[in-house]
Amino acid sequence: MSTTSSRPVYSFAPVATSSDDDQSLFFPGSDVPREPPAPLPATAEPPPVRLLKVYCFDPSLGRLPGNVITVSVPYEKLAPGPVGERIAVVDYDSTRDCFYDPVDLDDPLVALRGGMEPSESDPHFHQQMVYAVVSETLRRFETALGRPLRRVAPEGESSFRLYAYPHAQRVTNAWATDTGELAFGYFQASAAATGRTIPGQTVFTCLSHDAIVMTTTQAILYAVRPDFAEGFDKHIDTLAFFSAFCDLSALLLRFSHREALLDTIQRTGGVIYRSVLRADGDTADAPRIQAELAANNPLLALASGFGEALGQDGGLRKTLFEAPNPGKLATVQQPHQRGEILTAAVLDAYFSIYARRSMEYFRIYRSGGGRLDSGDLPAALSGRLADEATRLAVSMYDLCVRALDYCPAGGLTFDDFLRACITADYERTPTDELGVRDALMQAFRLRGIRPAGAPFFSEDALRWPLVDPRHLNKPGLRLRGLPEPDERCRQLNQRALRAFIRANAKALALQPTTAFDVYPLQVVRRSTPDDRPRQVLVTQVVSRPAAKRTGGKGANDDTAGGVTLVFDGGGQLRYAIRTGAAPPTGSATK
Repeated sequence: MSTTSSRPVYSFAPVATSSDDDQSLFFPGSDVPREPPAPLPATAEPPPVRLLKVYCFDPSLGRLPGNVITVSVPYEKLAPGPVGERIAVVDYDSTRDCFYDPVDLDDPLVALRGGMEPSESDPHFHQQMVYAVVSETLRRFETALGRPLRRVAPEGESSFRLYAYPHAQRVTNAWATDTGELAFGYFQASAAATGRTIPGQTVFTCLSHDAIVMTTTQAILYAVRPDFAEGFDKHIDTLAFFSAFCDLSALLLRFSHREALLDTIQRTGGVIYRSVLRADGDTADAPRIQAELAANNPLLALASGFGEALGQDGGLRKTLFEAPNPGKLATVQQPHQRGEILTAAVLDAYFSIYARRSMEYFRIYRSGGGRLDSGDLPAALSGRLADEATRLAVSMYDLCVRALDYCPAGGLTFDDFLRACITADYERTPTDELGVRDALMQAFRLRGIRPAGAPFFSEDALRWPLVDPRHLNKPGLRLRGLPEPDERCRQLNQRALRAFIRANAKALALQPTTAFDVYPLQVVRRSTPDDRPRQVLVTQVVSRPAAKRTGGKGANDDTAGGVTLVFDGGGQLRYAIRTGAAPPTGSATK
């Protein structure tokens, strides 16, 4: 019997060839070997993003649901560090006076596995986490702001670059400087450490997602609104606002990560603003095992590991666990504690909008026969609620960032920020279908933040008034090179801006005899909900009294004034915004 089958190995014919003698394109199974494929071009298109793992809450939570997440950062070629175009991670320890070996995220063995695996004891992962979270924060902030990040000053603007030190020194702190350094300390947990933190263990602030976002946001504020520093000594709200805005950025960006929300949504029955999570086990009797113990909601705890190491249960800030108190604002003077009130007001608005939106999903679920009395949510409903929460978090974060362009120059108060949010949201979405502006107004009111200069506590009264062009000596700017002016056009536009300010100093409530620090005119490009592109121009003007300019007598008096100017894309002035809610001469509300 023959052992050879009459059936061919492949039953299909070779690809069409130019002649019967051309055997090079036969499929596998032919006696003639295939020619090797042509090499890929050396200029292959790089991927759009780089995926890196980070801790979302705290390294002590390990692989618990939602703690390890993957972030997408813009791809760029990196040197060991990592060192890129705008972020340089320099792992120098000033306490030990040494450098640690830098991670190479472009090493093939590292890149193939998607970067370093999360590890509390691996300095390479520490470096990766700092780079990843800083990069994501820059991308989110820049997208919301509507323009590339640049470092601005009265004398001009320069490129924005950050230098991050994951193990800067042995100190219980993390901070940023106005020149772009991000320093993350490490320290020993106190004997009163709570939660999962062991007394005496080393705590690295560079492994706190919140600490990295807060520190990065602080550096960004120094770069894009350096005029705020003018108000640090003038009004306590300005320094407290700096603290609150950094805290808000960390919390809202955390809520924008769907992976971090799903477990909490399940354990709170969708009520993500509950301070305590439902226990995993049966709690009918007194708890006997750890699964029957209720836990704090990690979404509400700011830098939980950092706070627990200092003996503070619930993280560094606690206002989110307190009921609103309208009288507290008048009694609290410490900047961080005062800033907590502003943070709680904005998060109150976010949670209130989420609560209204989630009720629609619960009604639909019940109308289909679903039951919620067990406390467990089906996967489909949990996913929808997570999508809604992340979408609203991104929207609220974007609003807070956009509001920076509508804040007064040279310092602000909490009610100024409320008015800035109302105006920024109106400029983008006049209809306010989600009820964002009303939610903000009521949340601020509950905490005693009520603008003194507004005639009524209503949306129309709280919006900054539009400038009446009839009261301007020079009605608008004649600008060149927009939307992408070159250096020569920028200089000409800056001269035109100075001439406009001089001609309209009285209408802008500025003293005509003083000198002005005029910050570079920023071209902002944003889109509306219906995808219509919109362009506005923003700058800040801070006047300098003669004594303060020369450092002579009266140099420390509080006589300098400032105004934020917002122009439309055609150069017509829309808003002239000053601290204290007093509209400039000749302004009118439409």
